[in-house]
Amino acid sequence: MCGGGCCQCWTGISESQFVQCELEMLKHSGMEQYEIEDVFIQHPDGDQTIHTYIFGTGKPLVLLHGYGGGSLVFFPIIKELASKFCVYAVDLPGMAGSSRHKWKARTVEECEDYFVSRLELWRDAVGLDEFVVVAHSLGGYVGSLYTIAYPQHVLQLHLLSPIGLLRRPDHYEVTERIKHMSCWRRFLLKTFYGTFRMGCSLFWILRCPGRCN
Repeated sequence: MCGGGCCQCWTGISESQFVQCELEMLKHSGMEQYEIEDVFIQHPDGDQTIHTYIFGTGKPLVLLHGYGGGSLVFFPIIKELASKFCVYAVDLPGMAGSSRHKWKARTVEECEDYFVSRLELWRDAVGLDEFVVVAHSLGGYVGSLYTIAYPQHVLQLHLLSPIGLLRRPDHYEVTERIKHMSCWRRFLLKTFYGTFRMGCSLFWILRCPGRCN
């Protein structure tokens, strides 16, 4: 949902409202010159486009945003960064202006590979060799995984309030913990887990009501 009169509701299909919000946030960034590119990548699971904003000139710097957001969340600092770097603000796959397709990942490893493999395809498509990564929240998780997988491409990694997920211990018994939960908590847990197993995210559930204003 976006304020300032540019968007007063959310829907799952309102591309025109997305463009209006995009232009409004770009205006507030203070940047008058920029490029917007939908970078095409070919992935074994299906072709996609990665929505990318390019600002400034100099050493490449890649911005990675958090879960359910978009790269223009960085708009307050883009002008300052663009005075020193060539900034690539990337909408993560499946979020903001990047294309979406059916979610197939079911394990932690598959979820991690979903983002890392596509980020590497994006890097190759735009022709970057070495770059600085600045990443926030889930973007910090993805940026860290990418740096581990492809250290030869990352000059520096800067994490801004990153988020990560702990591995489940081998002795961890989910069913035992569920038994001690209240009925309401068990219902919520089973509902979210069931929708995730069907390939639906939390934001799919939020989009179901449609127009919300």
